[in-house]
Amino acid sequence: GCIVGYAGAHLIGPEADVQTLAVATGYLKGEYRALGVDFDERNELFDEAIEVMRGIWTTDDYAYEGRHFTAYGQTANPKPASPPPIWIGGNSRLSRRRVAEYGDGWMPIFGLGALAEGRRALGEAFASAGRDPAAATITCSPPYSRAAARGPTASLPPIRPRARTAAPGPETRRRRRPDPS
Repeated sequence: GCIVGYAGAHLIGPEADVQTLAVATGYLKGEYRALGVDFDERNELFDEAIEVMRGIWTTDDYAYEGRHFTAYGQTANPKPASPPPIWIGGNSRLSRRRVAEYGDGWMPIFGLGALAEGRRALGEAFASAGRDPAAATITCSPPYSRAAARGPTASLPPIRPRARTAAPGPETRRRRRPDPS
């Protein structure tokens, strides 16, 4: 959280246009395993990290003590003129709750037919959180596979993988031209 918070503060800077930070917990256990992070704690880590980032962007001598993060006297300068909007990705009920409680945008991966149901469920989450659903931007990515598609996208022709070819042998590799300098 702190590293992203510092990086975000430096990339955005005090005079920069507002950028958007898009984040999600992910679902691939192998990615967490490769980093030595407990997959089952990813949601707690995520929520704490968002709180730490927002704190470091707005507070000098920031202090935080949570289950996963501890910070004392942390300052990130230059601070952004205004903290960047945080868009939260994911299709789960938990993702929608996060958007309703503290997000500025939602990025589900839905087919067009499922988007209406997702927006309805997001509206319910906003009502439970006591926020206006108009406070969040929604941007939707199409599903990765035809099997995940719903509604109008289901009528699209199937996506066919390209045939794999062997790597080119020495006779078909291009030679590099010598550098003229």
